[in-house]
Amino acid sequence: MDTEKNSQKAVMNYSEICNLYGKDYANKTDNGKRAIRKTLSKKLDKYLEKNGLSGISWEELPELRRIDFICYEIKKYMLRKKSDSEKEEVEKRLEKYIRSTLKTDDNVLLERNKFIKGDLFKRDYVKERDMTSLYIKEKAYEKFLQNWEAYFGTRRTAPTFETFSEHPNFSVYDYVMTNLSEPNEFVDAEKGIVQSIILQVLEEKFSLKIDYKKIRECLQEQQELISERTGIDLSDFEYEQFPDTFEEYWEGVIHGREDEYTEQDKEEIHEMYDKTREKMIRLSLVKQKMVSLKDFYTIK
Repeated sequence: MDTEKNSQKAVMNYSEICNLYGKDYANKTDNGKRAIRKTLSKKLDKYLEKNGLSGISWEELPELRRIDFICYEIKKYMLRKKSDSEKEEVEKRLEKYIRSTLKTDDNVLLERNKFIKGDLFKRDYVKERDMTSLYIKEKAYEKFLQNWEAYFGTRRTAPTFETFSEHPNFSVYDYVMTNLSEPNEFVDAEKGIVQSIILQVLEEKFSLKIDYKKIRECLQEQQELISERTGIDLSDFEYEQFPDTFEEYWEGVIHGREDEYTEQDKEEIHEMYDKTREKMIRLSLVKQKMVSLKDFYTIK
């Protein structure tokens, strides 16, 4: 394995990355290998900085971030001289790489399920004895917003502090179910004007560049993942934990009626579970991007 440390002490398998993109790293000259290492190391530095991860080594980087860097961040650069047919082959290899990597990485589902089990349904942000304390309610609201944004990002308007103060024991899920977080027409219009002002100022003063193509691609991927039929509806798990293992899912399917299912039935359901699990992990990655937003803009 050819590895080398860059300024962030990151260790990459340059040979594996090149193979994914149809580049023969092993037979490159020393200068050729050095050029590849230098380019990928610089791109990794920029990626880490952009995502607030400067100083983190490749070994410390979460698996999802590694996948994001290898399969999405550098893809445009690595494909720039490829023909359409070559690009199709690369896409297939990347898809296979994502599937094989994610299937061995349970952290994505574990983190999601942990949030669904805990913070999504967390109530009692303010204790009864503290209801009259503005300071405590403001701090509780900050915590509530953290949980709200961890799930929705900016995709859904959070309840105002005034609304939160009226229902301090509501969970994020409670607000969604009661529609108390939905803005009225006036508030929605006001928010649109404010966003336009902020965008104009940032573009003029800080050379903000928004990558609308990446945003559209991310939204499209999310829609495709949700719409794709695998036999298990992802919407059933929008506010529920997704089974960590097939055995756990299987027990929920049979409900003690295992004799009613053949081995072929079990194999088909297992295949549906595997495909849906993969989709759930990929969807979690897409939602992470939509929450952080850092992949969608640059500031010069």
